[in-house]
Amino acid sequence: MRQILGFFILVTLIGCTETNTEGQSLIVAAAQTGQEAEPFVILELFTSEGCSDCPDAERYLNEIALKSWADRDYIYALSFHVDYWNKLGWQDIFSKRSFSDRQRGYRSSLGNEVIYTPQLIINGQQDYVGTDRDKIQPAIDMALQNKPKVYFTITPNEDWSSVQIDPISISENMGAEAYDIHLAIVERGLSTDVLRGENEGEKLDHENIVRDFQSQKWDSTLMKIDLSHDNELTEKFSLIAFIQNPDTKEIVGANIWNY
Repeated sequence: MRQILGFFILVTLIGCTETNTEGQSLIVAAAQTGQEAEPFVILELFTSEGCSDCPDAERYLNEIALKSWADRDYIYALSFHVDYWNKLGWQDIFSKRSFSDRQRGYRSSLGNEVIYTPQLIINGQQDYVGTDRDKIQPAIDMALQNKPKVYFTITPNEDWSSVQIDPISISENMGAEAYDIHLAIVERGLSTDVLRGENEGEKLDHENIVRDFQSQKWDSTLMKIDLSHDNELTEKFSLIAFIQNPDTKEIVGANIWNY
C-alpha cells in the first residue's frame, strides 16, 4: 500500500498540546518542512443510475477524480448514489438510504426547498447542478485558495478494519465547536449496463463510488477508529477522511489513503 499525504509531507514532527477551558486538546505547535497545509476540495455528488440527467454529471466527476488521482491533487471526489430513484424502474445496486439521508441533511443548511439529482456539493458549503461545469470549475478554483483549518494524517491497518487519525495542526479559530469525522471507502473503475428505467440501454462508468461511509465525533486528539466494511480491497480503493461541522456543514480538513 502507499499513502498520499493530502497536504504536506512531514519530515520531522515536534508537537505540544494545551487544553482550553472546555477541556479540548489542541495542537499548538509542529515543526514542519517549511510548507503550509495545502488547500483541499471535497466534492460530494448525489446521483443515481435511474436518473437520466445523472450520467453527464458522473462523467464530469469521473474526469475530476481520475485527473486528481493522476496528478496527486488535493481534490477528493465522492459519488453518493441515492435510493429514491429505485422505485422508478431501475434498482441502483450502489444506492443506500443513508446516502439519501446525508443529502437531505444538506437541504436546510444550503437553503434549498427540495433535494435533487445530480447535485454537487463543494466543501459542504455550495451546491450546483452536477453538470454545470461553467460554475463548478470556478468554485473549485476558489475553494483551493482557502487555507485548511485542520491538518491530520490517516493510517489504516492492512485490511482497513481500523484507521488511526493523527491531528498535526489545528487552527486557533476552531474554538470549542463540535466536529464530526467522516470516513468514506471509495472504489474506482466500475461500470453498469442499465437494463430498465430512464437510462435503459446505457453503459454507465463510475469512479470514486462511495461503498462504505461512517461517521463519529472528532475530539481533536489521536484516535483509533474501527472500520466496518466487506470490500475485497484492491488498488481501485481509497479511504477518504474529512472533518465537518455538523451544524454549518463546513468541511475544515481532509486527507486520503490509496490502497
